[in-house]
Amino acid sequence: MRADVTVITTAIPERLDTYLPRAMASVAAQTLPPMQHLVAVDYDGWGPAVLRNALVAASETEWLAFLDDDDLFLPDHLETLLAHEDEADVIHSAFAVRGRPYWSWEDLHAQGCSTLEPHNTIPTTALVRKSFFDDVRGFRSNRPEDHNLWRMLRAAGARFVCVHERTWVYRFHGANASIARERDGRTVWGMNHGA
Repeated sequence: MRADVTVITTAIPERLDTYLPRAMASVAAQTLPPMQHLVAVDYDGWGPAVLRNALVAASETEWLAFLDDDDLFLPDHLETLLAHEDEADVIHSAFAVRGRPYWSWEDLHAQGCSTLEPHNTIPTTALVRKSFFDDVRGFRSNRPEDHNLWRMLRAAGARFVCVHERTWVYRFHGANASIARERDGRTVWGMNHGA
């Protein structure tokens, strides 16, 4: 049995031999495999929003799952999130971190699960109902793309659910677009606009 999910992955050329193969292998290892895994490489500098939207347009499933080329799904990621499909339109989960051992997911989510303000705590790896994605016309190119999408989906009436289980891995390597910063003893999301 396969999940009614298309996994969308965008990659940058310098990660083709390092990060992307492991990201793709993590999708192939799902306990509930997706119907499709669509991958695009940004050779022309279009940015992730344009490429993600193009891949979504080619998808044929009810659900979309996004995976950046430098992150990993744990084997039960899709199965765990889909267990909540009747109660939500956007489903996201906890994560483990590699490359930054002092960072705690619990610290991040102490700010509140499924929040968008003042800091985005909803990761790009969320599972999104395609009908809502299509209603808001997908990602916008202005950064942060994922935060803007979540705000548009919330305004369109999408229901958000946070699953308090670690189902994916954020691989910190110093050139990430989203980074964690320590502020007042708490870890908060921020954007690395130089990356």
